Amino acid sequence: MSLISLLLALSIVRGSEYAPGGMVRFCSLAWFDRYHHALEVRLSGRAWWDGKAGLVFTLAVPLLLLILAGYLLAHLHVAVAYLLGLIVLVYSIGPDMNGLFRQYVQAMGSHDNTAEIDIRTDIEARLLIARGEADQRTVLAAFICYAHVRLFGVIFWFVVLDAVGALLFCLTVRLLEKYRDIHGHYAAAVCELYCISSWPGHRHASWPWPVLLPAACPMRWPRLGEGLG
Repeated sequence: MSLISLLLALSIVRGSEYAPGGMVRFCSLAWFDRYHHALEVRLSGRAWWDGKAGLVFTLAVPLLLLILAGYLLAHLHVAVAYLLGLIVLVYSIGPDMNGLFRQYVQAMGSHDNTAEIDIRTDIEARLLIARGEADQRTVLAAFICYAHVRLFGVIFWFVVLDAVGALLFCLTVRLLEKYRDIHGHYAAAVCELYCISSWPGHRHASWPWPVLLPAACPMRWPRLGEGLG
């Protein structure tokens, strides 16, 4: 069943290339950003918030709601629960990046410096490249990193923990995006969770393409015990 779900989800993501705007809107994590901001405003003064307990609380609420929804829908009909899992999987994988990659290659081929710079700015934001470092070699490595960590990471945790695992990894990467330039106990907890969950993204030695990766990997792929800076 997991294999069927994966094939269907990847087909949907691949087909979304023909309607990229709709897929971007569907996969928006703006709700999570608002939810996390609300938690920060209400709980930032609590001693337990700035650390692992705060991170666990942040992720526990949406994941428990997903588990509850799956449980209730399973009692309604197993097909409805399956559809929910498929939707969450597609949502966690996110928009297809082939269109953006083709735009970048076309801009390079046309020697349109203005278009290439505009696309690089978008790539920096979407592929988590350190600001101002989006040269051609780094951009190409970033696409490889994105495919390996974001896609394979979601698939791995979907196989292990079903839709809950896929959403957990997706939200972890989102928090890493937000805290990549921030230091603190909460940011360190995000880093540790990412390193644990990004199978096997943070293990550089296991990559089949180490030559393609720059010295500072596009997401700076933190290792356990290291900060995000």
